[in-house]
Amino acid sequence: MSEKYNEYIHEHRENVGKAFDWLKENLPEVLPSKDAGDEITICEILCKDSHDESKDSIAEYEAYDNYFYGRNKSYQVVQDFNRAWLHHIHNNPHHWQHWVLINDDPNEGEIILDMPDVYIIEMICDWWSFSWKQGNLGEIFKWYEEHKEYMKLSDYTRRKVQDILNKMYAKLLESDVNGKE
Repeated sequence: MSEKYNEYIHEHRENVGKAFDWLKENLPEVLPSKDAGDEITICEILCKDSHDESKDSIAEYEAYDNYFYGRNKSYQVVQDFNRAWLHHIHNNPHHWQHWVLINDDPNEGEIILDMPDVYIIEMICDWWSFSWKQGNLGEIFKWYEEHKEYMKLSDYTRRKVQDILNKMYAKLLESDVNGKE
């Protein structure tokens, strides 16, 4: 067990929670509506209480620790990490890769499924957590611009992600302007 990896997991989860709290306080309209039953509660639990729980599992912990905090990136370390990452995206539906269906039938090909709103929120909070770590809340927008063409998102998911990011950007800009007055 690595102290550094444990610290990373703890800090990452805290920052995902901070991102969710910011959305809840500043843009509650982007969260699932209270009319949607318990979805807002589920969203909060995903972002604050159970985010990335699989990183503590036997299938992921050691492989992630060795890859990011080990002494070398041997072929075996990389292979173990790739398997752990595959496990992670298959067990954490807040990753867009979770929603890409690769069919056996070549005539069906790939199908990109819509992500449920709760996982879209968790995904954005996950991305944004790294901006919180860096102390630059605007970094997420640059990161998204650099990665969006690669991401396989359904039309619905992409529109929803971009709408939320646009609202976040506008709110952050408004806060910055108001803070400087």
